[in-house]
Amino acid sequence: MTNKKALFILPHLMEKNGRLGIESISRINESISIFKENCFDFLITSGWNYRKDSKLMIGEVMAEYIIKNFKINRNKILIDNYSRDTVGDAFFVREQFVIPKNIFNLTIVTSDWHVERTKVIFKKFFKKNFNLNVIGSLSNKKNDDY
Repeated sequence: MTNKKALFILPHLMEKNGRLGIESISRINESISIFKENCFDFLITSGWNYRKDSKLMIGEVMAEYIIKNFKINRNKILIDNYSRDTVGDAFFVREQFVIPKNIFNLTIVTSDWHVERTKVIFKKFFKKNFNLNVIGSLSNKKNDDY
């Protein structure tokens, strides 16, 4: 089995009707250009139905948005519906996709204010020889805004 590469888009927010928030769309847009410029085997989205007023799962909403707007083949997209936060993102993506699918290169796209926190969390879940890269899409926020 050959080593695979994946690009993982961390979710942010969406409205109850499934309309993605500006941060989620910014992360997707940054990811798509990276995905198309490089030879990734998979694109990963994640997120549960975190809104009390909606049954929609943000990971699935993001995947559908990508398929509809960027014509990415559905069989290239992996969706995690278990994760509820960045720690969960690291754990569930490792357990569901990285280990079983032999992924040895993971690029994560989040917002610029979330990059350092994401690096710290993901490094706890992946071995030192694992190729991990975190990229921040531009936002108008700072980490201390949250």
